[in-house]
Amino acid sequence: MTYSECRCGCGKFGKGRFLPGHDQKLRAQLERRTGGILGLERLVDAAQGFAHDKVDRVSLEKTVGDIFSLAPPS
Repeated sequence: MTYSECRCGCGKFGKGRFLPGHDQKLRAQLERRTGGILGLERLVDAAQGFAHDKVDRVSLEKTVGDIFSLAPPS
């Protein structure tokens, strides 16, 4: 059996990508870093739009800058 480091950043090792419940720890960290669930949604929407040529680079950069200027430092 191969063990890998939990992806939440806790430094512990387990059988999968996350220890039980630690996927939610990562989700909460990402929300905090982006100013909440709506900031995270804006970031994902902007990235998807850029990937599908619906958002240009300038708009993506502005959205990312806006999100991280409003979010508390991690």
